Amino acid sequence: MGRTMKQPFIHTALHVALVCVVVASCSDDGRKALERALSRYEKSTPASTIADIGGAVIAMALVESFDEPYPIESGNSLVFRSGKKLSVVFPFRRTIEAGEDAVLLSAESTKRTLTVAGAEGLMIYSGRAAAVTVPNPEGPVRAACRLDDDTVLFLAGRSLYRYSPSSGGTTPFLKGENFSPPFRGDFYRAELKRMQGRAIVIAGIAGRYNMSIVSTAPPSIILANRAIASPRIAITDRGFRCVTGAPGLRTVTEFSPDGRVLGEIARPGRISDIALFSAGMFYEDNEAIQALPDGSSSARALPFGWRLAGQADNILMIEHAGKLHALDPDRLFAALELIERLAPEVLKR
Repeated sequence: MGRTMKQPFIHTALHVALVCVVVASCSDDGRKALERALSRYEKSTPASTIADIGGAVIAMALVESFDEPYPIESGNSLVFRSGKKLSVVFPFRRTIEAGEDAVLLSAESTKRTLTVAGAEGLMIYSGRAAAVTVPNPEGPVRAACRLDDDTVLFLAGRSLYRYSPSSGGTTPFLKGENFSPPFRGDFYRAELKRMQGRAIVIAGIAGRYNMSIVSTAPPSIILANRAIASPRIAITDRGFRCVTGAPGLRTVTEFSPDGRVLGEIARPGRISDIALFSAGMFYEDNEAIQALPDGSSSARALPFGWRLAGQADNILMIEHAGKLHALDPDRLFAALELIERLAPEVLKR
């Protein structure tokens, strides 16, 4: 019995160690390649050297690359769709048959759990167990997230509900409260973000969103329907950051878990897209992708010809030379810091 129990653990430990070694090795190789490219840049500044620097930066921060056709963002994940099948490729790989109209809402690494909005309601795929369908209490299911081992919070219609996997029961969460977009109509997206003791509810589309903060224990409204400009949220040690302001006047604002404005982090102004992380932010304007690490007041333009292609959870998506690259923002900022130290003029071009 003891030997049988130990084998899966040893296998898992070896697998995790091997993955860590491979990731570290790729990152180290990218760093060495970046140092070599920067050394060549000091001797001359041809466009090919800038391209080499950009390639080495990608190698240093790379999580995964995709050829066309690219996966699409869905909730906190990247997925491919083929007929009735949804194939998740990030944050882990799993394929389910959920129906042609099914939409992936969230993916949790615990038991590779997926929450999916389907025609009949909320579908939950967890481990090897059969999918569980939670019937629609009202209207379509628009967002979901797991609060703990026995609570899935989801938005159906414009109301929040709590589903308990252990009991199989569904109950209203903050009964009577309405979480609506800042306009009339049913064409909008919604997201649920989990924080310690909190959940952030976002509803809207195309630069017009309402954000609410709710306490999860006990359930209560902390902040209701605050206007924001993007569903991108970065959870930080102090609270969270989001995008506010009118078009052309975008501002990244930090809030406390209690909904108080802690201050403005940056004013990127007129942007076409933005990705927010605890380590900093990346946004795209008319010229290039701009990188602004946490604690800095000066953004740096990235002269590599990349296009900002979105954000999947804590991963930055960029498109370049016919590929979609998923990049780790911490390693990417480390690469940019190395450039700043060895050849700062690269980021001033």
